[in-house]
Amino acid sequence: MEAALEDRLTALMRDGVVIKVGGSLNGDTPTLIADIKRLQDAQVPVTVVHGGGKAITKGLEDRGIESVFRDGVRVTTKEMIGVVENVLCTIGESMVTHLTSYGIRAVHVKGNRNVLRSVPDAGLGHVGRILKVDIGRIKAPAWNGNVTVLTPVGFDHASGRPLNVNADTAAGAVAMTMRSWAIFLTDVPGVMVEGRIMENLCTSEIARLIAAGVINGGMIPKIQEAVKIAQAGIPVRIVDGREPYGVIKGLFFGTGGTSIQSDTAQEGY
Repeated sequence: MEAALEDRLTALMRDGVVIKVGGSLNGDTPTLIADIKRLQDAQVPVTVVHGGGKAITKGLEDRGIESVFRDGVRVTTKEMIGVVENVLCTIGESMVTHLTSYGIRAVHVKGNRNVLRSVPDAGLGHVGRILKVDIGRIKAPAWNGNVTVLTPVGFDHASGRPLNVNADTAAGAVAMTMRSWAIFLTDVPGVMVEGRIMENLCTSEIARLIAAGVINGGMIPKIQEAVKIAQAGIPVRIVDGREPYGVIKGLFFGTGGTSIQSDTAQEGY
């Protein structure tokens, strides 16, 4: 057991971990803070990609703007993008302040300009589809002892405008580009099928579950990114962010939530 844990720690110190934090969790749950602190103390490079769905919805409602979602992604109009960008950047800055107050060294990186180079996703308005991730801006803080907190705002080079990038999509692109292990935190116990938590899901099962409506709403972009990561041969797990030590248990012991595995994978995590 000790040898296996040492092997995982060595792999994590080499590859790093990308943690996607949903807006519903807000990045300030005590267990998440404790887990991030443990990873930083263990010299594991950490990149946190945060969402902000509820705060964005409220910000838009305050301006009398209704939100429309397609497969869990917010359709973003021209009048909405400024609100989305401001809310997300505020969350990112607040998260860095919060982490710092717990003794965690952290740097805020806004995903614009060349960081998350994107193009508008057809039919979704000012929503970005990522073309390229600038590894240097994201990786440098994390591999130099800081937690990188990434705000998922893309940049359209053709128009010079910011684009709303789904946080799950951003986390997936970053994890695959850096080949870092990935944890998607959510506010449910894992992927549920007929009232039962699926401890492991193979990529071949997921399209069927989406088509059947078993996987729906905001879980769709999360699970689709997890599939891409798993198919790239990178460990990925969807974890209940409210669960004590959920990140640590998922990374080191392979327990909690749902592990997404490629059908050709020999071992999950």
